[in-house]
Amino acid sequence: MPPATAPLAGEKRLTTNTLTLPLRRPFGIARGVRTAQPLLRVEVRLNGHTGRGETPGVSYEGETPETLAALMDEHRDAIAACPSREALLDILPAGGARAAVDSAFWDLEAKLTGRPVWQLIGRAAAPQPVLTAFTISLDTPDAMAAQTRDEANRPLLKVKLGGRDGLDIDRARAVRNNAPTARLVADGNGGFTPDTVHDTALALKELGYELFEQPLLPKEDAVFDDYTPPLPLCADESLATLDDLPQVAQRYQIGNIKLDKCGGLTHGLKLYKALREKEMGVFIGTMLAGALSTAPALLLGQDADYVDLDGPLWVIDEAAPDLTGEEGHLSPAPSHFWGGAGPADNG
Repeated sequence: MPPATAPLAGEKRLTTNTLTLPLRRPFGIARGVRTAQPLLRVEVRLNGHTGRGETPGVSYEGETPETLAALMDEHRDAIAACPSREALLDILPAGGARAAVDSAFWDLEAKLTGRPVWQLIGRAAAPQPVLTAFTISLDTPDAMAAQTRDEANRPLLKVKLGGRDGLDIDRARAVRNNAPTARLVADGNGGFTPDTVHDTALALKELGYELFEQPLLPKEDAVFDDYTPPLPLCADESLATLDDLPQVAQRYQIGNIKLDKCGGLTHGLKLYKALREKEMGVFIGTMLAGALSTAPALLLGQDADYVDLDGPLWVIDEAAPDLTGEEGHLSPAPSHFWGGAGPADNG
């Protein structure tokens, strides 16, 4: 038997499955609109136990379920022999493939050790429901007003902007007018230009928005080096891994950790700690994905300043548990679904 300090040691069996799940309604951001979400699901089996993970990939980096499955296949032997989550960091690069395998490794380790993932990461108490932002997707101001009326009871809304058509302040105002008591955050997804950022940020502050996420593309955000923003700026696409943090810390006040970007919970925990050490705010998000992708991020989001994990509220996945909680909260995944210390598999 492998020693207790190396529960993942041993020859593992990796399987992958690509699928596409429908969305409850169209989801629009600055890079386009989608009505369904492709995903890659991963299972890693060892000693009669199976760990599971999921990723949509990082689409703006060119990742698709098919390219990620091919990358895993290329490293299949190394993954099978990989003795630990830390060793996985040297096998797969940051991105969706490593995030999915890392998630499966955590799930598998929980089953092999009889300790749930929340204990493995060092938490003293079981995870609790967290308040998640709900996304108002990019559309015309009138359409976004209509979306907002449907969701105005939610405490926290994330408003997609970046239309590059001169209407973004109208969009932001339409949401505020139809959700006068909600907390609002704006997400530009790199859809603004250096000459439009400041006026937009001023308007967002006047409308009571709390932060402005990734207004510029990463290749453009050097203009923030000597910039004092009217409201906090949050790095998303500009922050993937620890390697990005020194530059991000010069330009932003908050960092958005997404496990698909950084390559999984193992690296995400390190990035969270580093952000706090730099006295930066922490935003935990996911790509548009279901409950299986969201489960590890919910653990990371327990003490975050902002959480945007509404993927399961958009993706229709009849095989997944309903994580919907009360008053805009998202509940942790049931232990039998992911991260729990369950019995060995049948068969």
